[in-house]
Amino acid sequence: MRIDIHTVPGISGYSNLGRYIKRALERAGHEINGGPRSPWTFTPQADVSVRVTAPFPEHGTGLIKLTFTMFETERLPPGWAGLLNRGDGILIPADWCRDAMLASGVKVPIHVVNHGVFQEDVPAPRMLPAVPFRFLSVLQWTERKNPAALLEAYWLEFAQEEPVSLVLKVTPWGTDDTIAAEIAAVRARLGLRAYASLEVVREDMAQPMVWSLINSCHAYVSAHCAEGFGNPLLEAMACGKPVIATGYSGNLEFMNHTNSMLVDYTLAPVGVVRPSLRLFYAPDMTWAHVSIPALRRAMRTVYEGGALVQGMAANAREDVRRQFNPTQTAIQFHRAVERIKHHAAR
Repeated sequence: MRIDIHTVPGISGYSNLGRYIKRALERAGHEINGGPRSPWTFTPQADVSVRVTAPFPEHGTGLIKLTFTMFETERLPPGWAGLLNRGDGILIPADWCRDAMLASGVKVPIHVVNHGVFQEDVPAPRMLPAVPFRFLSVLQWTERKNPAALLEAYWLEFAQEEPVSLVLKVTPWGTDDTIAAEIAAVRARLGLRAYASLEVVREDMAQPMVWSLINSCHAYVSAHCAEGFGNPLLEAMACGKPVIATGYSGNLEFMNHTNSMLVDYTLAPVGVVRPSLRLFYAPDMTWAHVSIPALRRAMRTVYEGGALVQGMAANAREDVRRQFNPTQTAIQFHRAVERIKHHAAR
């Protein structure tokens, strides 16, 4: 099959997903043209055109035109459904995304094609020093990723003298760089006399460096409000790390109570987000607000370790190896394209 894939450049979730899909389909023997380039550049003779990004007016020139996309709340932003309906079908990384699309008026077929991990990319397990115990979270600094809740839970649970550190691998949202100010605001709100160690890593990292960072930490934690999929969580699980995350949204495609620590939450309105995100998130949309006490308990449980935590991490590694790999991705993609072709021919 001749497949034209458009991915956006950079290190975003869409960028990483596009590169992974291209590589997985190449391994499966498909003829692939694609990569980060102009959103308007496609190969005229392609059998299938796939845009891995938010919806665009232009869907490409393949015989079958697909958008591989996702969203994190219970409905899509205004205009998305109309743009998506101009194509022949939609691919989503997690079934959780389906309800929002249907509720927003999407009419074209929707099929799940999971993100996954190439096992040859996963670093060999490292024997880490027992102290300090390092929690990692990789996030773009936005309300959806909820770093303030993570900092609050961590600083309330762990005292300064405990041998523990929270490592935040962060990138600002565009030019809206409020990271230092928001960290200071959490400290001011809590008003503690001392705080457990915090490491903020701001440098851009190619994927091999991200793998190395994951492997250098003992556990992974996310206080997200919602995820379309949550690939950093999957990568940490592939490394055999205990993973803690809000028990809501697209990460439930691969996380469950046997392979991870899923944290309780309440559903609540999105509320006010930074101005640059208001194009996507309206105040009356809904997502999860993680329980701070439950997140504290989960972090303490993982910090203390034991057979339960070790078994959970081993289950995670095996689940990712068996179910979330390029072979399964290629099978899902081929099945989706065939079903969308059949639907278009009716």
